[in-house]
Amino acid sequence: MRFSVEDAIASGLWVALGTLALLSASDYWSTRTFLATSEGVNHAHEVVEQLDHLLAEMTDAETGQRGYLITGSVRYLAPYEQATARIADTLHSIRVLTASDSAQQERLDRLVPEVASRLLLMRETIDLYDREGFEAARQKVLTDRGRRVMDDIRKLVGEMDRAERTVLLDRGSTARTSARLTLVVLLVGDVIAFGLVGSSYVIAMRGLGERRRHVAQVEEGRRGAERQAAELAALARDRDEARRAAQEASRLKSAFLANMSHEIRTPMTALVGYAELLGDADLAPAERAECLATLRRNGEHLMAIVNDVLDLSKIESGRMTVERIACSPFALVAEVAELLRPRAAQEGLALEVLYRGPVPETVESDPTRLRQILLNLVGNAIKFTPAGSVRLEVSREEAGPSRRLRFDVVDTGIGLSAEQQARLFTPFSQADTSTARRFGGTGLGLAISKRLAGMLGGDLQARSAPGGGSTFTLTIEVGSLDGVRLLDRPPAGPARAPAADQPLSLHGRVLLAEDGLDARRLLARHLRAAGAEVETAENGLVACELALRAAEAGGAYDLILMDMQMPELDGYAAVARLRAAGYRGPIVALTAHALEDERRKCLRTGCDGFATKPILRRALIEVARSYLAPAGGPPVVSALAADAEVAGVLDGFVRRLPERLGAMERALGGRDLGTLADLAHQLKGAATSYGFPTITEAAAQLEAVAAARGEVERALAALADVCRRAAAAPPA
Repeated sequence: MRFSVEDAIASGLWVALGTLALLSASDYWSTRTFLATSEGVNHAHEVVEQLDHLLAEMTDAETGQRGYLITGSVRYLAPYEQATARIADTLHSIRVLTASDSAQQERLDRLVPEVASRLLLMRETIDLYDREGFEAARQKVLTDRGRRVMDDIRKLVGEMDRAERTVLLDRGSTARTSARLTLVVLLVGDVIAFGLVGSSYVIAMRGLGERRRHVAQVEEGRRGAERQAAELAALARDRDEARRAAQEASRLKSAFLANMSHEIRTPMTALVGYAELLGDADLAPAERAECLATLRRNGEHLMAIVNDVLDLSKIESGRMTVERIACSPFALVAEVAELLRPRAAQEGLALEVLYRGPVPETVESDPTRLRQILLNLVGNAIKFTPAGSVRLEVSREEAGPSRRLRFDVVDTGIGLSAEQQARLFTPFSQADTSTARRFGGTGLGLAISKRLAGMLGGDLQARSAPGGGSTFTLTIEVGSLDGVRLLDRPPAGPARAPAADQPLSLHGRVLLAEDGLDARRLLARHLRAAGAEVETAENGLVACELALRAAEAGGAYDLILMDMQMPELDGYAAVARLRAAGYRGPIVALTAHALEDERRKCLRTGCDGFATKPILRRALIEVARSYLAPAGGPPVVSALAADAEVAGVLDGFVRRLPERLGAMERALGGRDLGTLADLAHQLKGAATSYGFPTITEAAAQLEAVAAARGEVERALAALADVCRRAAAAPPA
């Protein structure tokens, strides 16, 4: 009968398992024997140690007695009394330790009376000394009775000691035998396991390694016990402080959550209620317009709350960054005043702007963050000023090693107490709960402004008194002022942004990829109302199919707006798939993730731009407008279009313009202004060669602004507008 390979392997495994089981049982038995023997050895050592203690204590008692008899000083009685007090405990310990040994118990029964007799003799000698004097005590000592009793005690202790040492020898031999047997069992087990199952060797070695590491860890733990005790003591001292800090943090967070719940639910109540009211068919046009205005106002308020929470999160995690670019303080102040003056007028307040002394025409700072701080400070001043005025004063500081720009926001409002000022810049808190109930707010604006001021190289401080108004002073670093003009008043004819109600129109084909049905309908409606031709996709997979099919048909989309979180295929994978397939049209990421890391991630994936949701209608159209030609805008045609020899290559140059713009957008997203200037310089030279002076001028402007670290976003948008109109022009 022949065995198959599988049967042989199975048999070998069973034999190996059986052998290992037997070896394990033997190993267990020998180890138990070794441990029991070791315990007996330790027990014998304890008995010997107690016998030594007994002799030492008897000797101490005799020494104390002799000292007292010789000197008569009672201080020698202390060792005697201490020794006699310990002797009883020592005899009791010996009796407990030898309870299982009848021979030792018999010797102990003889030893105890002898010890008592010797102690009695010493006591009698001391009493005789106290009654009759030294000579009488000496005569009693000379009888040698005490020495004979002590010799009997030493003899009995010696017998017990020899008996225990005999036990030590026997148990030590047994322990060594058990240890050798254990080692033999382990060795045989390893050899058999290696022969029958190859992997057993690895397992055994790992086990031995773990054992060695465990022994080392135990040794290290023993050596570090004192260090750990000291550390535990330090931790115990710090525990109360940490608990108090945690309780305070919990209280602040709880108050913040309660406040945030109120702040979010308030606009949400208005949004839901007025949206429901709009469904009333009997609503008058004026009432409907009022409902829409209320919905928009509360939506913007809710967005501001979310932005504050995101800003604080970025600051707390160290992910908030600021940039240093040339910007105009006059333009920023004018913009803040223009935005908030209608609100001040509605409250019956005067909003003034004063320039105290000459101010630099341009400074190096982050215009976005500076505008955010000023809007917060002036907005707070308006909110907390029932009557009177709000004044924004701008001046220049020369004190100290660095030059700073100073902004003072002065109001005639309710003011603050010293206690309220102490926690004014603490996150999650306001001046007091009554203020929160009366005026609202999350308590984050000033905390964020304080942190941003520090990141801009300055500070934010407050001076106030109850009922006497408040003054908030913001200072920022301005960088080098070499070659910068100092002006006493704003420069004449400042450039103004287009009015908010100025209509913007679009021209081009847009593919909108958005999985949310409501958001998809809303965004598509805004784009179509501006004049764009819009197609929609509910996920990234459909968006890829539509984009590639349109490109193959020769009618590629002028712009793709790509949501980054979608089912089937998300925006990141969809953009990567389009770029891998050779798609070079502009793609703008549209996402609810507003952090800077998300912007960089989208641009690395292959997106040309980045926009965050929720996005208002005008912002959406402006984003699309930077990639699409405005409706009715004049086309940009090459001056060499009539040249038959050049006309053939003009079309290739125009087709590559979106690719060039995409590279510039990516450089801008990474704040690599040097690369952006180089790309603009290359486009400037190419546009000159192909007869596009308008593109040449716009590229030269972008190159100059990037080199000066100015407002590159606006210059790039202007260049993109010119390039889109060139792409929209009829072919040569």
